[in-house]
Amino acid sequence: AFRLFTSRTPDEKEKEILSNLLQDQLATFSENTDKANEFFQTGDTKTTDVENPARLAATTMLVSALMNFDESITKR
Repeated sequence: AFRLFTSRTPDEKEKEILSNLLQDQLATFSENTDKANEFFQTGDTKTTDVENPARLAATTMLVSALMNFDESITKR
């Protein structure tokens, strides 16, 4: 995902930071599955049938962070 958004591979420090972000978010959502399920009730499309809501919520947060990088490429 990093490469798709930035057109380059992450360096070691970036890999570490992003890995830590994913692990932190996974721990947060795993400790409180209600929070993960609530996460999917926002926005236009509600998600109700998720096999692993903690993992999906954590991954969504990671991708959101990647999309907010200054160097992320956006085609309009």
